[in-house]
Amino acid sequence: MVVEGANLFLSDLACAVLERAGVHVFKDASTNKGGVNGSSLEVLAALALPPEDHEALMAYDPDAGGEPPEFRQAYVKQMFDTIVDNSRKDFRAIWTCNQNGMPKVEASRRLSMQINRVKDSFEYHHESMSETERNCLTRSVLRKGAVPPVMLERLGLEGILRNVPANYVLSMVSAWIASRYVYRFGLDASEVSFFLFLRELMRPEDSEGREAERPGGSGEQDDAAPANAGAPAAAAAPAPGASPGQKRPAREAAECAPAAARLRLGTF
Repeated sequence: MVVEGANLFLSDLACAVLERAGVHVFKDASTNKGGVNGSSLEVLAALALPPEDHEALMAYDPDAGGEPPEFRQAYVKQMFDTIVDNSRKDFRAIWTCNQNGMPKVEASRRLSMQINRVKDSFEYHHESMSETERNCLTRSVLRKGAVPPVMLERLGLEGILRNVPANYVLSMVSAWIASRYVYRFGLDASEVSFFLFLRELMRPEDSEGREAERPGGSGEQDDAAPANAGAPAAAAAPAPGASPGQKRPAREAAECAPAAARLRLGTF
């Protein structure tokens, strides 16, 4: 087995030769995802937390005998969970392609290209959605795993959206949507699958994170949304440093239900 730890360490020809010889080769596009995930969440913490909170909750000096704050320990643990879950999803997608006859190196390359293509397309068409649709989708994705739960508990959605630049939030949301969509539906999914996937993401939830009943519905819950980015569900007890009482307004759920119903197939 060869696992690339540096960017473009092996040429495509070398990878092909190794795979034909029976060597399992895992490309940098897959094996370096942990570093990308970790650094992006470190940047998120620096952007979302006010400077004094970041100093108190995330910083410490081990040389002076300092201990990592509880908030930092929880955040790092959830970062690790996210990386592990993303790696599992990537491996399963590669393995599925490989079992259907595609070399693993080619599968890794095509999955990365497809995720980037979907991400870029979503960002390009994002403004064609109504403001309500954009807001509902953004909040849904942030809740479902794009942001570690301990940060949500500390700042709430409004605090994150207030502190983090809008272009960074859009990049986070589009990357989460693109990766979850491709990992779930594969390389040959249709535009209809993407439309239904977005509709699913925009279904309103109650304050406990469950999908709410649709207007005029039977009260039965629909199929579960796709797995989140590996972050565990928020505990009932407040996280270290959390602000109390972070609950979703009922008005938002009332707005998102019709927005999901109105989402147009031609939007993307």
